Amino acid sequence: DMDVRKTAYGVHGKLKADKLTLQTEYANDSQKPLGGGAETKQAGYYLQALYDINKWTVGYRYDYWNPDKSAAPSEKVTDNVVMVNYHVSPVIVCKLEHHMVNSQDPAAEDYGRTILSIAYYLGD
Repeated sequence: DMDVRKTAYGVHGKLKADKLTLQTEYANDSQKPLGGGAETKQAGYYLQALYDINKWTVGYRYDYWNPDKSAAPSEKVTDNVVMVNYHVSPVIVCKLEHHMVNSQDPAAEDYGRTILSIAYYLGD
């Protein structure tokens, strides 16, 4: 196994005003083999907006990820997500999300997927 210098940083922000929540996060990573070889760099971010209506939350999220910033052609991936959540109780939420994933990698295909899940908050 070769020694690798890894560097990562990120920033997260959240703004809540009444029934509207805006969130974003950015992360960047680089890995440089100390014995020589190419450095790899990747980056990603998301932007999300949520709106609460009684026991419902509707939202949209845009995800961006570049697994190798030096790759040619680009391998960038984006995901547009629309979501609806129903809060059964303060600790149980039913979630429905539809993802529309687009890739600039010629070897990958664009696709859509729908996910239904139930989340249970275990507490602090």
